[in-house]
Amino acid sequence: MGKFIGPGLRVEDLSSSTANPISPPAKVISTFFLPSSRWVEYGAWLKKLDSETLFDYFGLITQDAVIDVQIDKMIQAIEQHHVLIAVKNGQWVGTTHIATNFPDVEFGLIVIKENRQQGIASLMLDECLNFARNRRFKFLYMHCIQKNVAIQQLCNKYNLIPRNVMGDSEVKFKLDPPNFQSYLKELRFRQWRIFQPMLLNA
Repeated sequence: MGKFIGPGLRVEDLSSSTANPISPPAKVISTFFLPSSRWVEYGAWLKKLDSETLFDYFGLITQDAVIDVQIDKMIQAIEQHHVLIAVKNGQWVGTTHIATNFPDVEFGLIVIKENRQQGIASLMLDECLNFARNRRFKFLYMHCIQKNVAIQQLCNKYNLIPRNVMGDSEVKFKLDPPNFQSYLKELRFRQWRIFQPMLLNA
C-alpha cells in the first residue's frame, strides 16, 4: 500500500520488499528500511552494543530502560521515524534512525566497532540524505559530533563547522531540493532491494 512520508512525495510502503534483511555474499553490504512492526528488534540490537558506542550515540550513559522509552516514543509517532539497517553477511552492522519534524530531519547513526572504516557509514548517510531530500526536508540536524566519527566525516565532506551547544556539538545542514537525479537514485536503491535476491540465488 502506498503512503505519504513527508510533504510532496508519495512513495510505496517498502515493508513488502524489505521486511527481512537479505544475506549477501562475503564483503557485500546491503541496506533496508526496518518496518515499524520490527522496531523492537532495533531496540534489542541497541541493548547489545557496548557502553562506549551507546554513550557516543546517546550522549549519556544509557540503560535498557532508556532504549525502551525511545522505542515506545517512536511507535507512538510512527510517521515521524524511520530506521535504516546496514547488513553484512546476514548480520546487522549499522543503523541510522531518521527522526522527522518538517521541515527538519535528524539522523542518529551507529556502526559497530568491528565494522568501522569499511564505508558503511558513508553508504547509510548517502541513502538517508537522498531519502530526506526527496521528501523535501530542508534542514538536517546532527548531534554528538565530537565522538561520532561518521558524522565528523560528513561535516568534513561538506565543510560544515559544528557549534557547541551546552557541552555538545551539533551541526545544521541545509539540504538541497530534490531533482530528477535524486529521484532516480532512490529508484535504484529500491530496485536493488527487489532484484538482489534473484542475483544472489542465480
